[in-house]
Amino acid sequence: MRLAGDRSPVAVALSRQNAGEGVVEQLRDLVRVGHILELKVTPGARQPEIRREGDVIRVKVTAPPDKGKANAAVIVALAKALGLPKSRLELVSGAASRSKRVKVLPE
Repeated sequence: MRLAGDRSPVAVALSRQNAGEGVVEQLRDLVRVGHILELKVTPGARQPEIRREGDVIRVKVTAPPDKGKANAAVIVALAKALGLPKSRLELVSGAASRSKRVKVLPE
């Protein structure tokens, strides 16, 4: 995950949270090809944030839940946090829900 020099709101929030333990390290055991990630999403949040709560990943994005904007923001933020290209993440369920399932695709 490359945060140095990247000052997007997601990067700033990810660099602030969990200063002792990075997001990538928190989520590393959940990232396997074919694995389904369980997400709880908060669209329209004041600050973007990603954190792990057991086997669920809580994702807060500033994008509104309008015409897929929040879903796109979730994929971008999750890909950045995991150090993966966004093309390796696929939303498999929950397009219109706060509970989402994202699959990790092969390279």
